[in-house]
Amino acid sequence: MKDKIDLIKHAKNKGYKIISAMGAGNRYKTCQYTVTDIFDTKGDALARKLRGELRKCEVDSLEVVYTDSESVKCKEVIGSVSYIPALCGSIMSAHIINKLIGE
Repeated sequence: MKDKIDLIKHAKNKGYKIISAMGAGNRYKTCQYTVTDIFDTKGDALARKLRGELRKCEVDSLEVVYTDSESVKCKEVIGSVSYIPALCGSIMSAHIINKLIGE
């Protein structure tokens, strides 16, 4: 989390555009991921923690890929099914490309 926050702060301070993926842990459904501002997310524990830290750093917006689907509880372990991080990366890539070509 610290590295993610540091990267976001640095990008925002330099005026760089940045997008980030939120909690993919303990989730397996693929059709419910979307791009939105982190301050519009709900039901994502990572996004909730990150929002609090970003407020402290005076960051007021951040595009993220996230889902509001519930995570599946698996004892004390947070894991990712192999295709979910790749899916989040694909959604981010498509979003960036669409912005670059003006859609």
